[in-house]
Amino acid sequence: MRETLAVKYRPKSFTDVVGQGFTTSILQSQIKNKTFKNAYLFCGPSGCGKALVDDTPVLTLGGWKSIGSLTLKDRIYSFDGKDYDIQGIFPQGEKMCYKIHFKNDDSIECSEDHLWVYKRRNVAQDIKKPQCNNVLDMIKDLDKFGSLIISNCQPVIYKKGRPQKLPAVINGFLFRFLEIDDDGDYYFTYVEDIPENLKQLFGVYEIEVYQKYEDNPARKYIKDKTNSGNISKFISLHKKATSYERKLEKAILYGSVENRIAFMRGFFFIKNQFKTSRQLLSFASSNINLIISMKELVGSLGGSLVYNIEYESAYNSKVYRIYIQFSDEILYKMKFINKIEDKPKRSLNHIITKIEKIGMKKCTCISVGSHDSLFLVKGFIPTHNTTVARIFAKDINLNNGVPIELDAASNNSVEDVRNIIKESYYKSLESEYKVFILDEAHNLTKQAFEAFFENFRRAS
Repeated sequence: MRETLAVKYRPKSFTDVVGQGFTTSILQSQIKNKTFKNAYLFCGPSGCGKALVDDTPVLTLGGWKSIGSLTLKDRIYSFDGKDYDIQGIFPQGEKMCYKIHFKNDDSIECSEDHLWVYKRRNVAQDIKKPQCNNVLDMIKDLDKFGSLIISNCQPVIYKKGRPQKLPAVINGFLFRFLEIDDDGDYYFTYVEDIPENLKQLFGVYEIEVYQKYEDNPARKYIKDKTNSGNISKFISLHKKATSYERKLEKAILYGSVENRIAFMRGFFFIKNQFKTSRQLLSFASSNINLIISMKELVGSLGGSLVYNIEYESAYNSKVYRIYIQFSDEILYKMKFINKIEDKPKRSLNHIITKIEKIGMKKCTCISVGSHDSLFLVKGFIPTHNTTVARIFAKDINLNNGVPIELDAASNNSVEDVRNIIKESYYKSLESEYKVFILDEAHNLTKQAFEAFFENFRRAS
């Protein structure tokens, strides 16, 4: 069974707990002197480990939505690419905030208490056990190690893939290479013979390739063989083939994982050579709208995209060089590598390069129903509770036995409380003390809480 991030990197001792120094010092002292009580109430502001600035975009079933405008009816995407319900929304008011800058020019604004799971650069032990710290501790690590690493998400599984008028692989090819001449005819430029697999695809979808000018054999013209209208369907989808305002349509951005992969395969169909030993896909473009929408597509597949200015043209327009990197699994599905090696796969990461203080801003926390307690924010960045009660239970029993954990959200009646009290009458066979952890205790009914309180009062 796969161990979730929330369990795998949960604090294992009081020294691992972030932001609760006063509480943990008292508990450690009581354990040492054996002066601990028969009941404790651990409380604090709900969701305080996920305080993001109100206008931070969060990926929902309906697209990107600011965290401050979310409702309990929304479902949001998590690190594993699946969607989950929102279990609680907790406005935090104004908090001191910081901006986290990433290498690909993305940035996230969060409170100083916001917790991040990350790895320090070139620290071997962090591969097995990443750090889980607030922003202030991250700043110290960033100053010491130069950059911090957050793992990319898994491909996002959109609930309803948007339909496409042409197969995604053909769509991707035409989107990148199709141009229009002065006569209104469509062509693409390729100096060699057309690859056989591309010819087959054109044949299946009744697209004819022909030579219009003998003195320019590199220019390959295409048209519909019959009245199928496949070319016109593409033009209709993308408005104008050669427009510099063009960007990826929603049918592409929010299609199925398979269609998004196929579109990328088509986009690099002819010029699919990797540019470096790190297997980076690359292309040039002066269309910043295309680059931004391509960045969203790549991010939704768990990939990384960075770009920089390659040169400025005579008309002062900027031409950008774009580099894209995918996991071996995605490259295999794109048919750009023949097999996935048995050795550990290359991990793709978001690189934190700078953290700056930006002042007081309104923040909101949310409680997420995902197993990893993660959700995706702008740039498809996974962002991240600690539990004192489990550590306390472990320490008073010297690591023997397991505490009995109950969720008050579903065990909140008087009868549930009476059953817990009856269970407490029997001594544990595994440890000196029998420990009950009642999570989300604020969900208890008034009558149930009074029954609990009465039992504690008698035991005191």
